[in-house]
Amino acid sequence: MKIIKLASSNIKKLHAVEIQPDGSLVIIGGKNDAGKSSVLDSIQMALDLAGCDIPVPIRTGAKRGEINIDLGDLKVKRTFTASGSQLVVTNKEGLVHKSPQAILDALTGKLSFDPLEFARMNNKEQLETAKELVGLDFTKDDMERKIFYDERTQVNREIKALEGRVAAIPDVEGPSEEKSVLDLTEEMDRRGQVNRSNEEKRMVLKSATKTLEIAEVALEELRERAKIAANNVLILQDKRRTMEEEIGTLSDLDTESVKEEIRTVEANNQKARDKKQRTDLKIQLKTKNTEADNLTSKMEEIDQRKAMLISAAQFPVEGMSFDENGVLYNGVPFKQEGMAGQIRVSVAMGLAMNPKLKVVLIRDGSLLDADNLAMVAKMADEAGAQIWLEKVGEGKESFVIIEDGMVKEEGSK
Repeated sequence: MKIIKLASSNIKKLHAVEIQPDGSLVIIGGKNDAGKSSVLDSIQMALDLAGCDIPVPIRTGAKRGEINIDLGDLKVKRTFTASGSQLVVTNKEGLVHKSPQAILDALTGKLSFDPLEFARMNNKEQLETAKELVGLDFTKDDMERKIFYDERTQVNREIKALEGRVAAIPDVEGPSEEKSVLDLTEEMDRRGQVNRSNEEKRMVLKSATKTLEIAEVALEELRERAKIAANNVLILQDKRRTMEEEIGTLSDLDTESVKEEIRTVEANNQKARDKKQRTDLKIQLKTKNTEADNLTSKMEEIDQRKAMLISAAQFPVEGMSFDENGVLYNGVPFKQEGMAGQIRVSVAMGLAMNPKLKVVLIRDGSLLDADNLAMVAKMADEAGAQIWLEKVGEGKESFVIIEDGMVKEEGSK
C-alpha cells in the first residue's frame, strides 16, 4: 500500500499542495523554510498524529487545516480546527471505519516516518529495535545470564580470597596431626610412677641385704637364738632371691624423650594445624573453581543459544546482525559504519518494519549524495516501496519543488 495522492492545505507552512507521486522515490526540493518539511509532516500527521511533536499544526492566519491521503484501499482525511483534530478513514467502497486510528496504527512502523532515526539512536535503542524487527526477545536469557555472571563474580572473589589465604600459609614439612600435651604429660607421670616403684624395690633390696648382714652377725653372737635367727635368714634369703629375680626383669623407661617431645610438641602442632588448614583451603578452592567453571559453562550455553537464534534470524540487510553490545554490520559496530552503510541499514529497517504501508519518509535527504540517492531509490524499487525524501535545493532530480508553501514545479526527474 502506497500513497497515490496527497492533498494538504493550511498545514504548518503549506497553503495548498496536491501531489500525485510517480515512482518509488519522491524527492521534495526547495529552499529553506519553503515548506518542504511541511509536506512530510502532513503525511505523518495524517497517519500518526500521536508520533508528531507539532503543537500548532494549522498555518498561521488560517482557521482550518486539512490533509487527504489516498492509499488506494484506504482514504485518510484528518482535519484540524482550534478545538482539535478529527480523523476519518474510509475503504475504497466508501465505508467509514469505526476505529480509524487503530487501522492506521496497524499499518505503520516506528521507523516509517524517519528511518534515519535508527542511525541516530544509541547502541541500546538500536539493539532493541533490531531485536523487535527479527522477533528475538533475549530478556529472559539476559536476566538468567546476569544471574550466572553475578554468581560467578562472587565465586571468583571467594577464589581470590582463598588463594590469598593458601598463599599466606607456608607449605612446610611437619606432622599432619596435632598431639595432646595433656596425653604426653600423663604418659610422663605414668613412667615416673613406674620408675619410683622400681626405686622403692631397689631400696627394699638394699634394706633386706643390710638386715641379712646384721642377722648373720647376730647369729654368731647369739647362738642361743640360732633357731630364730636361722629361720629369719632363710626367710630373708628367700625374699632376696625373689626380689633379685624381679629386679632382674626391671627396665627403666626413657623420660628424656618425652621431655623433649613436650618441649617441641606445640611447634609441631602448629605445623599440623597449618597443614590441615592449607589442605582444607585447597579443597574449598577446588570446589569454588569447579563452581565458577559450571557457571561459565551455563553462560556459554546461553551465548551459544542466542548466537544460533541470531544467525537464523531474517535481517532486512545482508551482513546485519547484533551482539549484546549493539547492532553490527558486516561484523563491525553499526556506529562505526560509514554514511552509505548507515543509510542502507536504516532505510532497510524502515521498510522492513513497515510491511503493509510501504511509505517511508526521509527528512535529512540533503545528507545524501548522488550515489546514496541512487542506492535509496534502488532499495525502494526492490522493496516495492515509496520513499518521500526532503532535500534542500531545486536540483533536476527533485520530483516536487515547493515554494512559499505551494507546488512550484512537479514531475522533474
